Amino acid sequence: MKINTKLPLSRQVLIVSLLSLIWIVIYKMILIDIEEFFPKAYEVGEIMYGLTASIVASSIFYYIVVYRPANDRFHKVKPYIEKRISRFKLDNILIVQDIYNYKGLEVPKMLPENWEDFRTVCDGILLTSKPPIIHANPSYQPKNWFEYFEYYIAIEDSNKRMLYNYWEDVPIEVKTLIEELQTNTFHSGLNLYKQTGYSNKLYDLAGPLWNHLSILSKLPETLNENLKI
Repeated sequence: MKINTKLPLSRQVLIVSLLSLIWIVIYKMILIDIEEFFPKAYEVGEIMYGLTASIVASSIFYYIVVYRPANDRFHKVKPYIEKRISRFKLDNILIVQDIYNYKGLEVPKMLPENWEDFRTVCDGILLTSKPPIIHANPSYQPKNWFEYFEYYIAIEDSNKRMLYNYWEDVPIEVKTLIEELQTNTFHSGLNLYKQTGYSNKLYDLAGPLWNHLSILSKLPETLNENLKI
């Protein structure tokens, strides 16, 4: 199980301010009445008191000016971001189902861990052959697998554009995965095969497709682990 050791900035500010407040209480209620342990101890205590008091004041300012507005925005955009990211995962599920059903195989709960195992599933599928119908609204029957994947690529690009409206609120870990989608060679390879006729086999694109689907499946979990304020 992965343990997330990172603390949000708001939690860090809360911890530091509470520790500062505890020091102020201990100093004013207990330490100030005790005989000095070393020369200038009182002066050192007053300096520490001033520093911790300023930390508490700054924390209150942070809460009012920064945290509350950011928290309000966060709760407004969070459902939207989750909806967009869940669409990526849904596309992954539908594509995997269609490929396995097309081959007459039992649909797995997860992609094979090894891309070479997925390549054996893709073996025998011609990109120019007729794929399963896409049950959208309305339903769509692509002429071939090129059109099939282009349909999902278009949906993926649309999701990305809508997600960019709230890009500053998207965790960096999710942004990294989406950038990996952009640089993955499946899109370019599919276009190359279609334009040049270099290959007609999904088998030859199995590695990039497996990597692409793996990224799509990781997005919701990565979002849940890191979407916080």
